[in-house]
Amino acid sequence: MGFPRVLFLILFAAICSLFPVPSQTAFACPLCFGDIDPDQARGFFWGILFLMTLPFSMILYIAGHVIYHARKKARADVLIDRAESLIQEHLAR
Repeated sequence: MGFPRVLFLILFAAICSLFPVPSQTAFACPLCFGDIDPDQARGFFWGILFLMTLPFSMILYIAGHVIYHARKKARADVLIDRAESLIQEHLAR
């Protein structure tokens, strides 16, 4: 991170901290501060499940993509080495 970006992030955090959050917004979670019915509980469950699944699936996709291309490059390198050795053998005759 460059210095201007760090300065921007610090200024942004300082400006955001100047605006207080109303108490009603801070206590908006009915699970923690109020009664909850079964439909809301099911909604919270599915919401949390999807919010947890998305980052893990993105990480798995990126890791799979990197591994796939690394293996593909390794196979190509083996084929190139094999072809070079065959060419060297043919030229040595």
